[in-house]
Amino acid sequence: MCIRDRSKGIPHGYLDPTMNRTYEVVGTMFKELFDMFPDEFVHVAGDEVEFDCWKKRQSIVDWMAEHNVSDFVALSQIYQDKQREVLKSLDAKRTLTYWIEERTDNMTYKDDDVLQTWGTVGNYSTLVERHPRNKWIISANDHLYLDCGTGNYFGGNSWCEPYKTWWQIYNLNLTSLVNPENILGAEAALWSELVTEDVLDAKLWPRLVALSEATWTPEFASKTSVARRLNAFGERLRERGYLVNPITAQWCEMNIEGCF
Repeated sequence: MCIRDRSKGIPHGYLDPTMNRTYEVVGTMFKELFDMFPDEFVHVAGDEVEFDCWKKRQSIVDWMAEHNVSDFVALSQIYQDKQREVLKSLDAKRTLTYWIEERTDNMTYKDDDVLQTWGTVGNYSTLVERHPRNKWIISANDHLYLDCGTGNYFGGNSWCEPYKTWWQIYNLNLTSLVNPENILGAEAALWSELVTEDVLDAKLWPRLVALSEATWTPEFASKTSVARRLNAFGERLRERGYLVNPITAQWCEMNIEGCF
């Protein structure tokens, strides 16, 4: 494993794609997971590899030169292809799902792979154009990242400011990003750096219901209609003892038409 040294913050570790031992470890880990979880889909990530870590490991640089590997995106492709061989040898029926980002969007995928991207809505056209046959999970960070807008763990702003409101989540037009036939679904993300069990429910609910509304109803509803249902759902959660955020002021909760 390659560990990227940082003067501050959380150290990141990366597998060495040039070592045969890496793929033995991957096979052992996924065999255990496959034995526990029979699901059709398996998410193998694949994004945000910090190439500086590989660059600083001389054995990796030497291996790349010896095997005429031009850059670290190409090395990522080698790892992905070998990882695929390992996983398919364990269970050929599993559907592989990958995070994809702009930096590595020219990597190749099989047509039956599911692709998921956290890019902004403006990034989708390029990604979808390059991979038109794949199914997609939409997780646009400018609409569906629920940990944004509350700062980072250094006391500064989060990278994906601002806070994503329930109305902003609801107004994400999925079919404007990907052909409807190629949309497998949408997934909101709540990353855990600044999330504990004490604040989990408040960060999720009832905002997440807005995504359910957007994905399960064919027509966009009025703001008044959506606010009424989200408010009622939030109230039911509070009655059951969940500490959830309100979607509006208490007066507006009792006078929805007066605010929306």
